[in-house]
This record gives sequence, structure tokens and C-alpha cells, in this order.
Amino acid sequence: MLYKKNFEPLTKERFENPTSEYRATPFWAWNCELNQELLDKEIGYMQEMGFGGFHMHVRVGMSTEYLSDAFMDLIKGSVETAKDKKMLAWLYDEDKWPSGFAGGLVTKKKENRSKYLLFTRKGYGSGTGSSNDSSAAAVREENGYLLARYTVTLDQNGCLESYRRLADDEECADCWYAYCETQGESDWFNLQAYVDALSPEAMNEFINITHERYKECIGEDFGEAVPAIFTDEPQVARKKMFGKAIGDRDAFLPYTTDFADTYKEMYGEELFEKLPELFWELPDGKVSVTRYRYHDHVAERFAVAFADNIGGWCEKNGIMLTGHMMEEPSLESQNAAVGDCMRSYRGFGLPGIDMLCDSRELTTAKQCQSAVHQYGREGMLSELYGVTGWDFTFRGHKLQGDWQAALGVSVRVPHLYWVSMKGEAKRDYPACIGHQSPWYKEYTYIEDHFARVNAAITRGRPIVRVGVIHPIESYWLRYGPEEQTAAIRDEMNEQFMQLADWLLYNLVDFDYICEANLPQQADGTRVGQMQYDTIIVPNLLTIRSSTLKFLERFRANGGKVIFAGSQPDYVDALASDEAKKFAAESTAVGWSKGQLLNALEANREIDLRDDRGERTRNHMYQLRDDGDCRWLFVAPVNHTDDHYICYSEDYTLRLKGEYAPELWNTMDGSVKPLAAEYRYGDTYIDFELYPQDSVLLKLVEGKSGVAPEKKKERTVVGLLPYKAQVELAEPNVVLLDMPEYRLNGGEWRENEEILRICDGLKAELKMKNAIAGGAQPWLFGFEKETETVDLKYIVCSDVEVDCVSFALEDIDKSTITFNGKAVDMVSTGKYVDDSIDVVKLGKLEKGENVIVLSRAFGKVSTLEACYLLGDFGVELKGRSFKVTEPVRELEFGDWTRQGLPFYGGNVTYKLKIQGSNEELSVMIPHFTQPVCTVFVDGKKTGTVALAPYSAPLGKLDEGEHTLEITAFGNRFNTFAALHMYDEAARWHGPDKWRLKHTRWSYEYNVRKSGITATPMLVKYE
Repeated sequence: MLYKKNFEPLTKERFENPTSEYRATPFWAWNCELNQELLDKEIGYMQEMGFGGFHMHVRVGMSTEYLSDAFMDLIKGSVETAKDKKMLAWLYDEDKWPSGFAGGLVTKKKENRSKYLLFTRKGYGSGTGSSNDSSAAAVREENGYLLARYTVTLDQNGCLESYRRLADDEECADCWYAYCETQGESDWFNLQAYVDALSPEAMNEFINITHERYKECIGEDFGEAVPAIFTDEPQVARKKMFGKAIGDRDAFLPYTTDFADTYKEMYGEELFEKLPELFWELPDGKVSVTRYRYHDHVAERFAVAFADNIGGWCEKNGIMLTGHMMEEPSLESQNAAVGDCMRSYRGFGLPGIDMLCDSRELTTAKQCQSAVHQYGREGMLSELYGVTGWDFTFRGHKLQGDWQAALGVSVRVPHLYWVSMKGEAKRDYPACIGHQSPWYKEYTYIEDHFARVNAAITRGRPIVRVGVIHPIESYWLRYGPEEQTAAIRDEMNEQFMQLADWLLYNLVDFDYICEANLPQQADGTRVGQMQYDTIIVPNLLTIRSSTLKFLERFRANGGKVIFAGSQPDYVDALASDEAKKFAAESTAVGWSKGQLLNALEANREIDLRDDRGERTRNHMYQLRDDGDCRWLFVAPVNHTDDHYICYSEDYTLRLKGEYAPELWNTMDGSVKPLAAEYRYGDTYIDFELYPQDSVLLKLVEGKSGVAPEKKKERTVVGLLPYKAQVELAEPNVVLLDMPEYRLNGGEWRENEEILRICDGLKAELKMKNAIAGGAQPWLFGFEKETETVDLKYIVCSDVEVDCVSFALEDIDKSTITFNGKAVDMVSTGKYVDDSIDVVKLGKLEKGENVIVLSRAFGKVSTLEACYLLGDFGVELKGRSFKVTEPVRELEFGDWTRQGLPFYGGNVTYKLKIQGSNEELSVMIPHFTQPVCTVFVDGKKTGTVALAPYSAPLGKLDEGEHTLEITAFGNRFNTFAALHMYDEAARWHGPDKWRLKHTRWSYEYNVRKSGITATPMLVKYE
């Protein structure tokens, strides 16, 4: 059990400083040659950041052999360190992702590799495709065997007029072929392939190789220091239909060797007698029951083979299965990757989701939360913050975490804390949420907030009045050729998202009900552990007969059934008027937000309106019954148009019932009673809320005796000086990533970007760049680097600089000359990461300086950018730069234009202000940095990350005082894909360093940095 303390009262002391189980547990990327000293040091950093544990997650770049004795010793050592620090050590079940192939150890046996059905007009001998990404995408391999052939006749609309399976020896000039193919080898899957996730035998081998290995080494810690094992993006071979009904594009569907046999056992029909119905539409809008059954069988076989199987092993061995499915958010995405997300959650002890790019996937969260509610799971996990980039702010961290907490997330898995930045690892979906980010010591500001939220929202039981029948099974009926079905499928997707928006943004909480799981969940009128008052049937084409029987029982016992939009024409995908008859005796509304909300008003628990009386439409909530009280968490969801709005809005919260409210302040751990009014048996509470404010309330039956507090008004009393003396926390930097170069002492070649040099030389030397494709260094062992690459950097300077340094990777394989003189290759320290060493170059001359780096090069090598470090300024113009006078003073504004274009460290602005015996605050309304801190006369007075972006200065005596504002850096302008020419990019993944054509630029695309407008002095009265 994860939350053992939830059986005890939540005291104010425990709330102020929650223990490790309530704290985040980041993905800790094991991505280099590992050693216990390094790992122990980083566990200490994570504890310093406020994290409660870590997921030991193998990522691109690991040189220690996966699942070897050396690897398992490091797992054991890290678990012991976690125990010593009262932290939790969470397992991860794969080498990279998606889970199931055990780093290639499972799929060395070809019978365990992913399989799929290729349906094609072109028989074998027509050519093959290729795929080398991290999905289980099916491509034409021509490595399989023939399953069946068909003659097919289409009508003028491209619908299936007739078809016939051909006999094995029957001649046919123009036929369609169905092949069973096996996924080919891929760099990403460590030169093997993904697993057959429909095969119980393959998944058993995965369990034996992976889970049993962990049990053997650390099984005694299962359920205690090691609470769970994370599974990541399991999936079937991706479904891919025809584009045009009349054409010759290949189609792919998930399959396995005994699929047709188990299909026949389940449905009593031969799949291959009806196979063309999976690919083409029937005439006159008819639906194919075979198509429905095929997709249902895929979803069930996947859930049984993977989640049920592994989850059962985990339950038996006292550890929780956690993680998330592939492509959860839409009907389209989950159908293509897993068939039906919710069906698999039943196998998870701690179900989870993935939230990349700071997206707002309400359906993803609600599907998972619904399963958590219905199966009575302790909490819900989310892998979040991924691919947001180095410049994602504390404001973003809080807002993304808050809305997910409102929808049930209690275990945050920040993506990603790198062990190392060596080689390809530094391009592994930044930012690094770890010690390489210069703000890491300030992160407790965010982490303490979420720990306090989690200490409350994991208690008791959820209060949810509304259920919604999930529409995935209706989607299957229209999964045909794109030109014929894309429009209706898009509409179904839109309605799926639309309904979640209508309900959640209007503060009507709900759970999805999975039709496939319902027969096992149904207990009278309950769905698992949940009793709903109302169930919505939303625009379904088909409904299960078992679901109808449940709804009949539910309505007969006083429940309300609402049919929203059209009623199903099919039951179990067979034409039937049974559902329409039932709908006629239930409540029916149009597909209308207003009509639906009116029909649900009796189910409303809370409402939140602004001072104009309008519902907020940007807040969501979680409400829980904790026996003698209720806990209510309300949070904003979306960013405001202007992140830096410094003004609040007045809101009134209405609660059904009469309660004495207490505000449990998650930002500082304080607790105080609140004033409330009572009308017609309901409670009304007034709030002043800023755009990133969330609210946690403890509600005890009764009435408040507290008087309302007087609202404080803010007055701007002046501006700070427009410029300040500054102190840099680390040396200034020039990014060196476009050298001249030569191979093995040959002719010098013109300047080129460093990764293009690396990729080009490997191609020239006929070395497959498997490392860049994701293959792990541990596969190759020690391979001698037989080539030599020289890189020449020319640095122009307007000034002499007494001593500059050079930061580089692979110092042991490198030599340097600086202005013709050999450099002593002795490391004098590290730059940002332990993999980047610093050597002293000496004096930088006025004019032109030449640095030549020579290094060994081979199959597992990467060529990486280098960095010139020192006390200087930098002037950047397009792709060229020069060194200038040191930066001692900055105006408030973009510091990349003031000598710091590549700088990613912290900057402290130092100013003098006059005291006047008044209580003052400083407001910093415009800054691009993750967070700022404020010190007065050497004492910290506040943290600035969220609206209203102010920190108290205190009551300053008359006279002069020193004000210091530290703007904490991010590493975007030092380590990001600075040649990516896409200002609107939301996805910051490895591909962004190797873009082509108009999305690439040799000019540096640095981003605005610093405190970009003069801060204000304000007072609150």
C-alpha cells in the first residue's frame, strides 16, 4: 500500500511537510556508463529538490549492460540509498520504450516479435519498407506467409459489393493478398524488434526475463521501498487503413499466429471468410459485425496478454503495476495503438497517463481516473512535463500539475532527470528536471505544493455523480478507408472531446464506463466501487446487450439515464431497435451543451462564478469524502493569453450543503478558517484568485463563524532603476558548434554544424549510425575508435581576456591546440554536467584565435558541441559572434542582446533602494526565467514564479538598502536545438537537432532571456 498514512488524521504538521509517498518520483534517465557514486550523488540532489523517489529508467546512451549483474548491483545500491534517505525507488520494466521487448532479449526469438496482417493488392516481390522509430509501426517486410487470397468487387462508390476467398490453387489475375508478417530489426529495439503484445507466451517471456530478475535481486523490498514497476507505452502493431477505397495502398492490422483460432472460439465464425469487411465499407451504410468483433478481439487479447498478465504477476508478488498506455487521448489514437485504453487499466494497481507538450488531454485523464475510481485504486500516476523544452517555467510546472491533480493525479513523474548529458543523451526530450538546470535548488517551492495537495486528495473516496458510456466501440464500426470514413470518425472524435469539455469546464465531474469491463464491474447498480446517480449514453452507434441490461437495472432502481444526441441503431453491432425503445422511456436530449447541463443540474456538487455571475470555464475540481469531512481541490486548467497578468479576479464558490470551510494553503502549509454565507441550504465562499491559483479546502458540516477579510488593494509607488549591476553565477559561454573539419589529417572542409559533420562522416566511412537511431552502447561493448577527426574553431575578440577555458566531452580521447600551442588536457572542473570537462586554454588574444580539437572517432562515437568559457561578453549577429567586454551591468530587458546570447546560468541584479518605514513589495511582472528570488540586505524575502509576481520586502527602515533579484537561468540558449527555425514548436525531441529544409537555419535562434521590464515597488493596503 502506498498511502499508509491515509488511515490516520491529516494533521497540520504532516500537511506542512508531507513524506516521500506524496512527492514526485521523476524519470531518472540511466543513460551513460553508470557507477554507484554518481547515482548516490544524484539521489541526494533529487531529495534536495523535494522529490520523494525516482524511477530507474534506462534511456538512450546507457553503456552498462542491461539486466546484467553490474546493472542489478546498481539497482540494489540505489534502492539501499533510497531506504537510507526515506525515499522510494520505483522500477521501470524496459530498456527505453515501448515496454515488452526487454531491450531485445525477448525478441531475439523471432516467434516473440510483433506480428501483423498485411492486406495488399501487390503480392510478394513488390518491394519492402522501413521503420526505425520508437513505435511498433507496421511496414511491409515481405518476410511472412500467405494467409488467404480474395477476389473483390467494389461498387461505383468504392463499397464492398461482393468478395470471395479463393481456394489455394485457384488462379486469379487480380486478387488481394493477406499475409502474416513479423516486424523486422530496428536500431531502436537494439537491433531486434518489438514484442508480440497479443501473445501470452511472448509476454510470459518478458515477465521471466524482466520481472523475475528484479524479484530475484530486490524482491524483499517490493511493496515497501519499491512500490511499483512502470510499464511504458505498450501497444499492438499500429492499425493503418486504406487512404482511398479504390487504390492499391497497403493496409495493416494487428495479428498473431493463433488470432484466427481464438477469434473463432470467441465468436463462432471464421475470420478469413469475412476478412475484406475489415477494410472496405458495406453498401448503403450497413455495418459489419465482423469488423466490430475483430477490433474487440484485438483489444481483449492485448489487455489479457499484457496488462492482465503482468498486473497479475505484480499483485501476486506484492508490487503494483503502474505506467501508461500508448496514444490515450482520442478514439482514433487509442484505437490504432491498443484498441481500447480503459480495458487495460483493470490490470494496473496504480493506473497512469502520459501528458506531453503541456497538452490538455482531458479525455486521457478522465479515462484513467474513471478506472481508478471504479477499481478503488489508491492513486493515479502521470508522466508529465515531457518535451516542453529547457525554458518551461515554474508557472508551467504548477499549472500542468494542478489541473491533473484536479482530475486525480497523485503521483507525478516529471520527465526527465538525466544521469548524464553525454552524447545523444542531451537531446533526449529536454528539459532536464534535475541538477543540470540552474534552478534545481528552488524546486521545493513547486514540489512542496504538490506534496500537500496529494496528502489531501488521496484520502477517503471520490464523490462523482455522473457516468458516461465510453464510445470507443461505436468508433470501430466506421474504421474503414479514409476517404469514406474520415469525416464521420473526425466528428466522433470531436464529440468525444466535446462532451468532456462540456462537463468538466462546467464543473460537472463524471467517470467513463468501459462496456467491455462493465460485466465484471457491475454489482447491482454499482460500477465497481462507484454508485452514480445519472448515466449518459452519448451518440452511440452500437451498445452492448450487457450494457443495456445494466442500464435497465440502474433505471429501475432510481437512476437516471440520459441519451444525448442520437440513439444506437445496433446492439452488439447487430441491427436492433432495443436501445431506441429503452431510450424512449428514458431522458433524451439533443447534442447540446445547454440541454445536457440542464438535465444534469441536480447532480452538481459545486459551482464557481466570477463577479459578473459567469461560470469560470477554466477551473476543474476533485471532491472527496473523508468520513468526518470533505476535501475539495479546485484548480485552473489553461494558461491565460498573457502569462504575466498580475491582476486577480473575484469568484464565488457555491457548495451543495452547509459547511464550515478551512483553507489549507498548499504554497506555505498554513491553515486558516474562511468566512462563508449560507442560502437555501448551500454554502457560498468568496475568493480572490490570480491566474495560477489553486485552492484546497477542508469542509466540515456546520457553519463558519469567521468574518470576511478585507481585500487588500495594490498601489504602485515607483519603479526600480532601469539598469543594475549584475553578477553571473557561472562563466559566460560561447557555443561552438560549427567548425571547419577534416578526417584523418586530410584537407580542411568548410564550416558545418557539428551533428551534420558527425552524421556525414559516419556515412562516408560506411558506419551505420545506430547510436543516433537509439541502439544502446552496451550492445557493442568496447569498440576501438580507429579514425581521427579534427575540428577547427575560430574565435574573434574585441578584447584581451586573461584566461579562458574550453568545455568538451570525451576529454580522454581528445587533444587541443590553442593559437598553435598544445593545451594541457587536465580537467579543472565540470561545466553543467559531469560528462563535460573543462580545460584551461590561457589568454584570449584581441583579434583572431584558433582552437583545434582532435579526437578519436568510431562506430559508437558522437561529435558534440563545445563551449568557450570565461569572463567576457558576447555579441551575436545571425550565425557569427565575437567576444566583447565582460558583462557587469544590464538594463532590464533581453540579456541575449546585452552580451549573454548563449548564457544559461543564473544572474543576480543588484540595486540600491531607499527605505521609508513602509511595508513594500517588489513586483516583477515580466521575466522569461523559470523563477526569481528576492533578497533584501542579504536576507531572502520571497520567491517570484506565479501571479501576482511579487515578493515582500518588509518594512524597510529609512536609508539605503541592498535589493538583489536573482533570475534563475535555463539551458535553452546553451543546449537546445538553436538551429531549429520554428518559434511555435511544442515538441522538443531528438529530431529537432536534425531538421532539414526551411525548418533549419545556420543562424542561431536564441530566445529572449532575463527580467525583460523594470520591476515595480508596490504596497498593499
